[in-house]
Amino acid sequence: MNAKNKRLRNRLKLPAYLKLSDEIFQEKIQFADSILEKCSLCPRKCSASRIDGEKGFCMQSNNASIAYYGLHLGEEPCLIGMKGAGTVFFAGCTLSCVFCQNYQISQAYDYSSYEVPPEVLAGFFLDLQSRGASVLDLVTPTPHISAILKALYIAKNKGFTLPVVYNTNSYISVEALDIITGIVDIYLADFKYFSSSAALKYSKAGDYPKHALYALKRMYLDRSVFFLDDNGQAYKGVLARILLLPNRIEEAEKILQLLASCGLFPAISIMSQFSPFYNAGKYPELCVELERDRVLKLVGYAGNLGFQDIFYQSCEAKNVFKPDFNKPNPFE
Repeated sequence: MNAKNKRLRNRLKLPAYLKLSDEIFQEKIQFADSILEKCSLCPRKCSASRIDGEKGFCMQSNNASIAYYGLHLGEEPCLIGMKGAGTVFFAGCTLSCVFCQNYQISQAYDYSSYEVPPEVLAGFFLDLQSRGASVLDLVTPTPHISAILKALYIAKNKGFTLPVVYNTNSYISVEALDIITGIVDIYLADFKYFSSSAALKYSKAGDYPKHALYALKRMYLDRSVFFLDDNGQAYKGVLARILLLPNRIEEAEKILQLLASCGLFPAISIMSQFSPFYNAGKYPELCVELERDRVLKLVGYAGNLGFQDIFYQSCEAKNVFKPDFNKPNPFE
């Protein structure tokens, strides 16, 4: 690699937030704070005055509520590096999925959490970097955008340089997307449903498909090329996660068709680790095994549509990484 190409690659690898001027960074923080006065961070737009401690659908207030942070090996291989992704699990959620794997922290609140100010959250980011994390993996970050931006600003002024992964269910508002554009390096974004009726039945969000599609369009516009370094480590791009639900694999095919028809070809992660967590047992159609051969056919189908970077799990992956957030390390 010649010197010019090396400089270009180093520039591309530089995290997006390090390229922002202090003025723009502070404008984003101020905008995020203003939204908390009448919250519209997700499409529900519940208008809770979170700046005053009022809680809306996500049940979160002003400061970030942390369930766990640490090195995590449960993400896609291109994100975990040698020691794991530096993952921060936030409490609360903009959806209400009956099968949520993280239900303890997203809905049931059956765990020990703690609220922290941005200065403490920034310390967590720096600690993860010092422990060899490959990326900063923010799990369910949308309710906490204001606190995250403040923490990230503090951390980057203390030498923080990890790429930021926005690990989201994609049920996010236009306003929130405006804030995170230019901050995020890797969008790790769910596309859970093609059908509005399924989205309403299983996640109490009948408008999910249209909002998820809009979110993926915005993310793809911001980070259309999926970049990997020589070690296979991702540092820029969009990775769309498609969770396969029992008896609904056709929905996954339709989601892939929809993305392709819109000219969206992000990296794809086909997730076959579904297990009937939380309240899924109340829905008999969700309590059956996925068909292994259909999963593999779906991987091939994605390739035929033109998707190039495709990750997928074995069906046995559901037996791994069943978190218990009442443990010091939920994944041990």
